[in-house]
Amino acid sequence: MKAFFRNLRIRSKLLGGYTLIFILATILCDGVIYYTVRSTIEANIESELTNSTAMILNMVQTAAGTSIKNHLRAVAEKNKEIVEHIYQGYQNGLFSEEEAKNRARNILFSQTIGKTGYIFCADTRGIAVEHPNAGVAGKTFLDHGFVRDMIRQKQGYLEYDWKNPEEDHEKPKAMYMSHFEPWDWIIAASSYREEFKELVKISDFKDSILGLKFGKTGYAYITDSRGNLIVHPFLTGNYYDDKDSNSFVRQLCTMKTGKLVYSWKNPRDEKEREKLVIFNYIPEYDWIIASTSYLDEIYTPLKTIRHIIAATLFLILALVFSSSLWINSTIIKPLKSLMNRLSAGASGNPAGRMPVTSRDEIGQLAGYFNHFMETLETYSASLKSEINRHRKTEEALWISQEKYRRILERMEEGYFEVDFSGRFTFFNLSMETLLKTPRDSLPGKKIHEFMDMENSEKLNRLFKKIKASGLAVQVSDLEMVKSDGSPCSVETSVSLLLDPDHRPAGFSGVLRDVSDRKKAKRP
Repeated sequence: MKAFFRNLRIRSKLLGGYTLIFILATILCDGVIYYTVRSTIEANIESELTNSTAMILNMVQTAAGTSIKNHLRAVAEKNKEIVEHIYQGYQNGLFSEEEAKNRARNILFSQTIGKTGYIFCADTRGIAVEHPNAGVAGKTFLDHGFVRDMIRQKQGYLEYDWKNPEEDHEKPKAMYMSHFEPWDWIIAASSYREEFKELVKISDFKDSILGLKFGKTGYAYITDSRGNLIVHPFLTGNYYDDKDSNSFVRQLCTMKTGKLVYSWKNPRDEKEREKLVIFNYIPEYDWIIASTSYLDEIYTPLKTIRHIIAATLFLILALVFSSSLWINSTIIKPLKSLMNRLSAGASGNPAGRMPVTSRDEIGQLAGYFNHFMETLETYSASLKSEINRHRKTEEALWISQEKYRRILERMEEGYFEVDFSGRFTFFNLSMETLLKTPRDSLPGKKIHEFMDMENSEKLNRLFKKIKASGLAVQVSDLEMVKSDGSPCSVETSVSLLLDPDHRPAGFSGVLRDVSDRKKAKRP
């Protein structure tokens, strides 16, 4: 594949390259735009659905809170009127104050609010004056925050959390207080908020919920955790086990709070469509508030973007094709003419010239070509003489090298070259003879292998000295061991070996066997 593209003509490469670059750049830019718009749309619709769900939640909670407050207020104020009436009887001398309080207790504590709600009394010192539960009256409850709030307010609505001894956790409660000053009784009508579900008037907010629209057909609705629809634009009943809902209702009732994408078919629709729903939960009433919209309506603007992308790609292809025709006439044709003249020059005819018809890069290239051919023609003759001169130099160098080789081979002394580690890199025949080592086994061996420890260390010191100073050194007391194990006394002159770039590369030296001379000197 690489060879195929490498062998394409320049016109094809330019056309294909520009087309590919423009298409990739367009796809990249359009892709960024597409997914940016998609993300923005998703974020906006999710924000809208989330805000609508929160608004409905607040609407329901406000309506419920108002109903609870009004109901508890009516109970508290009615009982205050009853206590005032009994107190009036006491002032008129119909009965004693203690009897009046007992009558008030009997009336107050005979009432229930919801399932577990009741009426109790506390004074402004935080003492439970009257309470329907045994053992509570007479105790101080100032350690509870809501009691301190009661004393501060004396009159009005108050919400707080409370846990009875037999209960596992705190639950939200609400109460309304009415202060009866003669006895310093704060008459409080109290009950758990969850028990006032039946007080909430759905009609107060149903029209507002059904009036919300998201896209063309999106809507809001309310259901409970058992799948019973409380408010819905066109459906009623229970859908918890409905097979057509693809378990979506069951999943929503299980999660209670969150976000889901599911398939749904309304009665008037022909097929299922994907929907996005964002939902929240009101635990006091076991209601799930949901806002939903169809995904195809959310992403309608993306269809327009896709059409724009397709049209842009088509327009780019047309522009690239038109530009390729212009490139062919202004670049490719002059290049072909230049190729033909280069071919003629390569065949040995440097007289060809290229006409200069413009000042652009092609014109400059033609001028450079003409200058090159003129220079080539000028140097053609001198090149031949230079070749002859080099040939003679090479012959002289070969003669010199051959002479140098014969001198080394005829030397009686051993000549060697080693690297910095002491390995032989070059040696003459006399070196092989001196060490009694075959030529094919000596390369790569270290010169230290032919010495004992003491002489090896002496040679290392010699190498270090030469490497540090760069000066040649002569040694006459070096002992070596030949390959057959016989000892050998040598004299040597070692100098620093330089490579062609005049950098230290190792050591070179001359060895002379002086064993016989040393023996002759011994007494």
